[in-house]
Amino acid sequence: MKTAEENQKWSKNRKFLAGYAIALFSMALILIIMSYLSQMKSENQIQRLNEQLSTTQGSIKKIESLSELTTAQADKIEELTKGLEEAKGKIKDLEQKNTEYSQATGETGIYAKTVKAYEYFWQLEKNYRTKYYKKTREIMKEFEAGEYQQFLSAEAAAEYLKIKTALNK
Repeated sequence: MKTAEENQKWSKNRKFLAGYAIALFSMALILIIMSYLSQMKSENQIQRLNEQLSTTQGSIKKIESLSELTTAQADKIEELTKGLEEAKGKIKDLEQKNTEYSQATGETGIYAKTVKAYEYFWQLEKNYRTKYYKKTREIMKEFEAGEYQQFLSAEAAAEYLKIKTALNK
């Protein structure tokens, strides 16, 4: 049998072991809680980084889109510049033909009348499109009084007739 001394010693060891076990479990619980908090912090950081990545990818797509648009606009500018150069060439040809015609026939002013006809037509079209119908009618009277219709191209004459028909409704 056990003696009182051994019981007392065993009781002390038991208390020590119980305290030791509680301390170990407490430390384990603290470590688990710290691990959980660390994991939550890491997940929040990952989420923020994913959001930043999405924003960055969206910005990159916008930049690529703007780059494509810029390239398309540069191509369009180049195309328009070529068209302008062609138009300048055609104007020079027309001026030359007008000069030759004037010299051959003795008539002058056909080129000037053509230019004037297109100036009137441009004013007509501009005022019609901006819905200044009263001003459009006034310009149309001057245009018809000067008999400038014959100096318009077929396309311009057709557009002139559309405007005239629309205003007479």
